[in-house]
Amino acid sequence: MGANPFGRAEELRKDDEHMRKVRITVSIRPDLVAQAKAAVAAGEAASVSAWVNDAMEERGGADDFRVLLDELLAESPPTEEDRRWVRRVLET
Repeated sequence: MGANPFGRAEELRKDDEHMRKVRITVSIRPDLVAQAKAAVAAGEAASVSAWVNDAMEERGGADDFRVLLDELLAESPPTEEDRRWVRRVLET
């Protein structure tokens, strides 16, 4: 059997769904707004919206990592020896 001739179209459709934007209204602390505007001015972000999107995606990744870490710790909690090693490493 050959490759699906519609595979690329399906990929593009998924990408389009991921890139679709929704306008919402939120309240943000002034210091965070200043950070976003400074990032835009420095060329680090295309727009304030892009900066907020990046921050939200990063937070989502961090939340995923926390869930994974919680699962790992539940399966195999650190031993007292592990805890001593961490304390030694963090003290240096």
